[in-house]
Amino acid sequence: MPAELQGSCAVLTGHTGSEDAAELAEWFATGAVTHVDLDACTHLHAAVLQTLLQQRPSLQALPRDRFLAQLLSSLGHASGHL
Repeated sequence: MPAELQGSCAVLTGHTGSEDAAELAEWFATGAVTHVDLDACTHLHAAVLQTLLQQRPSLQALPRDRFLAQLLSSLGHASGHL
């Protein structure tokens, strides 16, 4: 499963889909998530990206994928948040 809750960290791995955005949004709504780990994420569905941009969580790790890491960095990760 591409989205997994580990304590208060949402860990996104592999290829995320729109269903992951709904689950992620639910976790944010309940206050279960304080930060996100994208280290093993290889694809962010646009809905997942929108959820992250709306919530602006602290990022524990950027994706190893260079393009995704650059995209997220350009969106304001320099401060540790999206």
